[in-house]
Amino acid sequence: ALQDSGRATTDSKIGEEPSGQAFDKIAIDDDNRASNALINTGAIVSASLIKGVSAEYKYKRFQSLVKKCAKDPGGIHLDRKVYDSEMSTNFNNRDILKELIQCGVIPTEFQEEIELKEKLKYTAAAAGTFGANPTSPTSPNNEDDELLSKTKPMMTFKSPGEVALEAYTLACSLKLTVQDIAVQAAVFANDGVNPLNDSRVIPKKLARHVVNVMMSCGMYNGAGKWIVDVGVPAKSGVGGFLMCVCPGICGIGIFSPRLDQHGNTTRGILVAQALSKALNLHVLRQGGNGGDNDGSSALLGSLASIDDSKQSISNSGKVHPE
Repeated sequence: ALQDSGRATTDSKIGEEPSGQAFDKIAIDDDNRASNALINTGAIVSASLIKGVSAEYKYKRFQSLVKKCAKDPGGIHLDRKVYDSEMSTNFNNRDILKELIQCGVIPTEFQEEIELKEKLKYTAAAAGTFGANPTSPTSPNNEDDELLSKTKPMMTFKSPGEVALEAYTLACSLKLTVQDIAVQAAVFANDGVNPLNDSRVIPKKLARHVVNVMMSCGMYNGAGKWIVDVGVPAKSGVGGFLMCVCPGICGIGIFSPRLDQHGNTTRGILVAQALSKALNLHVLRQGGNGGDNDGSSALLGSLASIDDSKQSISNSGKVHPE
């Protein structure tokens, strides 16, 4: 969303504050923005800001980015069964979408659709057929009428809200492993550069911005205790994964499906606490960017991944044996 729509547009639609509510509740601030991008409300808005007028196109752009951050790009794929299940039961997210549309956060028409309609209106007016039946034998310009007739089906768009919700659900049905999550975290820890191949995946400023938001919003309503006990930017998911970003040091991926009352992985948090203490990763207890860590600078770009079930996961909450 940041790369496709820019920081200014994204900031006008999505805030940077914890919502104070459960991750799956409607969370719109006083400025008519989603509270942050790391809860359902903000993630749906983020999907709306990705280029494209179809859910499939938006998803492919998202999937392409994920593959650039994966340990095994070839293993990243959509779990269609999860997607179909989610789309048939996502009543809560549909309620969120309705509120986003009512508040004007997500528009009712695509800009491309508006521009196409204006172009057709102009063409019809210029041909002297505006308001007339394009197939009428009395039309003065058969070529223009034929153009209008052929182009009319192109005006059938799904609404931006429908497309955003579908794209968001597709993204939540993406199948990946805990090792892939660790590499994603390492990309953010390395200012947007994949440490496995030294390729620039995300612009440095945007990567740092996302990490900053993760620090206060990535652990839902458990963010405060997380900052005190672990103290690194992180993002959890109801599938049981946990991504920890240790800037300039490493990326950590953890998976354990049992969740606490906030929707965070229960045992995953305990593992993260142990790692933070053992490696002195807490960002508020360091003399510098890892400077006081006993040998931890050697972990730059390294991956720590704990998988207590040897299963791959999707962010939808479904568990899939390999």
